Amino acid sequence: TGIPSTDFWSLFQNIPLDEQLTLFQKVPAFAPLRTRLIYQNTMYEIAGLVIERISGLRWDDFLTKRLWKPIGMNETFGTRGQIREEHSHVKPYFFAENELKEARWDILADNADASGSVWSSINDMSLWAQFLLRDGVTADSIRLLSKKSIDEMFEPHQLAATYDFYPTTELTRPNWRSYGLAWFQQDFQGRKIDFHTGSLLGLTAIIGLDRANNKAVIALGNRDHAELRHALLWEVMDNSIDNSRLDWNQEIFDLYEKRANKREKNWEETCKKQIKNTKTSLPLDAYTGKYQNSIIGNIIVEKYDSILIYKSELIEFEMSHWHFDTFLFRNLPMQIRDFATFTIGIDGMVSSFELYGYTYERIKDDETDK
Repeated sequence: TGIPSTDFWSLFQNIPLDEQLTLFQKVPAFAPLRTRLIYQNTMYEIAGLVIERISGLRWDDFLTKRLWKPIGMNETFGTRGQIREEHSHVKPYFFAENELKEARWDILADNADASGSVWSSINDMSLWAQFLLRDGVTADSIRLLSKKSIDEMFEPHQLAATYDFYPTTELTRPNWRSYGLAWFQQDFQGRKIDFHTGSLLGLTAIIGLDRANNKAVIALGNRDHAELRHALLWEVMDNSIDNSRLDWNQEIFDLYEKRANKREKNWEETCKKQIKNTKTSLPLDAYTGKYQNSIIGNIIVEKYDSILIYKSELIEFEMSHWHFDTFLFRNLPMQIRDFATFTIGIDGMVSSFELYGYTYERIKDDETDK
């Protein structure tokens, strides 16, 4: 669509999907329609809404009835709250400041939007992969998806530039990159590989298919940004038998370590530009209050000790003084780090702040009452 990510509606603000559809009118596109691969989770949520409106069933109930149960996937659910007591399940973790910490759940237990809210087991995902390798036919030879639908699913629909794809292309060196219907695609050793990742806070997943060789790989993990999943994908897909075979575990680790080191070096350069020993224009309490943005929604800024806290509906971010009226905006588990700059109006009061290119306007007390 060319529309950038709007994950904050669901993950931060808990805005109902019907309201998100209206808000889309205000989101500026990053690229013209069908000219660039920009990943957009909300569009998957809309696909689930289309299923519901056409079938009369919530999308996960529809899939349970029409796909998951007939395939034998009895450990797959549309919300985390549906996981039964007898089922063991992982907890999410992230690694920061040399310590492994448990993360909060990214998605509410009863969230049923069709993006990132399917909970499944390695057994069920294996059944799903086998079903796809059989081109939409169950193990007992019942066709659930037409051959036409399968062909359309795996047909490349959008070419992808290197910067819109995974950094692992530095190692796999494809001649082309594309996106099908929910599949990243590339050539590898003369074969077409279809794959897709899944990422929530503290959770990772990947599924890869080599349909020409009837081969699949699934990896599920519960540590944030643990890119071992990519190593497992390419270890399975690599048909090399001589000394040219890469040590995928080491190569992938080194690749992402190099990228992490580059980010830290860039951060060090940013820190050098900080102007020391400055103060805010006003006392810290003057920056607190309610703010609004026509796309993001409403948020609250509160004071906590010597810092500010950005509070959305579902999550909080720390805002610590950087210099002048600029604050460091960050969330350690989510690896978010940016800057918010406040503006002082002609009345000597805080009027707004800028963050990620969005302007949040201060809501005056009398406006709040309205």
